[in-house]
Amino acid sequence: MNKNFKDYHLNGFCVIKNILSQNQIKKCQKIIIDRANLDFKSSFNLNDYNLNKFHNFLFKKRKDEPKKFSHFYSSLQTNINIFSITSSVKLKSQIKKILYLKKDFLSCSDFLLRADAPGDIRNSLDWHQDSSYFKRTKDLKDCCVAWIPLQKIDHRIGPLNLIAKSHLHGGLPFDRTQKDRFSSPQNRINKKHYEKKKISKFNMELGDVLLMDSKVIHSSGKNLSKKFRFTILTRMVSTLN
Repeated sequence: MNKNFKDYHLNGFCVIKNILSQNQIKKCQKIIIDRANLDFKSSFNLNDYNLNKFHNFLFKKRKDEPKKFSHFYSSLQTNINIFSITSSVKLKSQIKKILYLKKDFLSCSDFLLRADAPGDIRNSLDWHQDSSYFKRTKDLKDCCVAWIPLQKIDHRIGPLNLIAKSHLHGGLPFDRTQKDRFSSPQNRINKKHYEKKKISKFNMELGDVLLMDSKVIHSSGKNLSKKFRFTILTRMVSTLN
């Protein structure tokens, strides 16, 4: 039996190594660069994507021109070339195996490109289950979350924090709160489900993808670096339900 398949169903998550090509990742990186140049009248190129000068520039715009930054961020959410990475043949093949599908009976829903700023707490998510944000299937087992980083992930830039086997609890009750309109809504679960639990986290290379059952208890990793953490997130759902 495939190790990724076993890990996913045992722990609720797995990391698929090198499933996306460097060209696919760079294509998304270039869209971010091009959009920044358009919205902020800047002149960065693809080679600047991993440099501090580009990330410092974005951080300053986020602070000094929040409306412009919001437009920049929102425009990326529905960009067709970024969205298309989720239809990668290799990625679909892995998810079909996990969801026991023989054909492409998949729906790609709730697509999101996250831009987590250094030291950000405004949009960082506390412990939660994605299933609490997503109620479109009759059977929660039919939903697989794909988390795709657009740069290398290490302990400083902040990998996801996950609790193994927590998907076995099923969908848990939660309290929904939101500090203000600029903050991300929180669907917090009872702390008894995550306090004093062993936390799993993964360093990831470009092209790696983390797949996660939508019921896994997890939280955002703290971005202790000086760069934005750009990640693509989507939920793949079996359309049989």
